[in-house]
Amino acid sequence: MMMLTATRDSGASCLWISAQNGHLEVVKALLEVGGRELLMLTADDGVSCLYVSAENGHLEVVKALLEAGGRELLVLTKDSGASCLSVARQANQGEVSRVLEMECQNAGLSSHEITILKRG
Repeated sequence: MMMLTATRDSGASCLWISAQNGHLEVVKALLEVGGRELLMLTADDGVSCLYVSAENGHLEVVKALLEAGGRELLVLTKDSGASCLSVARQANQGEVSRVLEMECQNAGLSSHEITILKRG
């Protein structure tokens, strides 16, 4: 497990880099062997694997990460307060934004909480 949780100087893990690049099958395999510990690692600025996959519009990766991480991963924000939902909206990733917003509702977040995540 130690090799899986090793990070680059920036704090990016193997899962983070795979999510950033949209490598769905690699992401699934890493989630299977790395579990929650790997899933919840963030880069040094607090950017999660969900954040970076949402920013880059990798819809299927976003769905896989949400399935594995649920609400806990969904509400993670980077150090500046930006969320995966806010970055998807800013990057004009419409379908990813819709999926993330639907997941916020399914996770029981209030309208106020969702608004905060939208704004980042």
